[in-house]
Amino acid sequence: MNQNNYSPDRLTEKSVCDFLTTQKNRWLLYKTNMLTLGEAKQTSEKFLLDDSKWMINITLLNYRKKSATADIDKALKGERPCFLCSENRPQLQSSIRWEHYDILANPYPISDLHLTVADEAHRPQIIGDSIRDMARLTRILPDNAIFYNGPLCGASAPDHFHFQAISKYEMHNFIFHSSYLQDEISIGKSVLKVAMRPIAPFPYLHIISSKDSELVPLYNRVIKALPAGDPEPMMNIFAWKEVKGGTSMVIVPRKAHRPQCYGSEGGRVLVSPASLELSGLFALIRKEDATHLNETTIQRIYDDVCISNREMEDILNRL
Repeated sequence: MNQNNYSPDRLTEKSVCDFLTTQKNRWLLYKTNMLTLGEAKQTSEKFLLDDSKWMINITLLNYRKKSATADIDKALKGERPCFLCSENRPQLQSSIRWEHYDILANPYPISDLHLTVADEAHRPQIIGDSIRDMARLTRILPDNAIFYNGPLCGASAPDHFHFQAISKYEMHNFIFHSSYLQDEISIGKSVLKVAMRPIAPFPYLHIISSKDSELVPLYNRVIKALPAGDPEPMMNIFAWKEVKGGTSMVIVPRKAHRPQCYGSEGGRVLVSPASLELSGLFALIRKEDATHLNETTIQRIYDDVCISNREMEDILNRL
């Protein structure tokens, strides 16, 4: 496999962009899917959810079928080869080494820049202390947002620890709504804000931190207050560098992996919400699903997989 290894001080957004250009020139699958993405974006549908003003972007990307229909049970039981392990990756898929992570071009992109940051070791998708690595990456790649899908919250590889990264612009819903949220808890100059319906289409917690020594304690308090899960609380996490410095981190508590409408039968949709769907980006694999997605059905999907205001109030009481 063609490896490109960089030390952390050389890992920059420019080196990542150069790496992606090289991958596009050498790897036909990645190049083809990037071209497909560009064409699909020309016909994507955009609209606002009335109550929350959450921008929804629906794009047809049939190459995302494996992600939308991933059998996570087989992955968790070790009954399929892990596509993030180096020995199972496509021969033309190269990587950038950052400490004990391999940074990869996601061959099935949802955004113009879509990276997978995979641990070199095959270990379960449990974030634990790796939240610090997530925060550090926001400073190394300041124009990007780093996100984490929990093992039962949209991760198509729940058996191999990884983050993903896309352009920070794709977080515009969370960035726009942050100014409407009230502070709940503070540590030093860092604050924890809480979103509830109808301000947002689902409840979530937003930490805005000036330094990691304040971010991590706030994050740990949130995790301890979330409903217990196995192996960890159900959640999706986003992080990006604030324009004026510091880190924004959004934690979306979950209660279900897939919505009640999930399925391939008539009237059902193959939408398995992960972080990007929560951010407003819906990548569909079937044209007929687009006819079923509107303001009402998308809000119902969010209601099915995310917690309610009452459940968020219980979390705040525990905080």
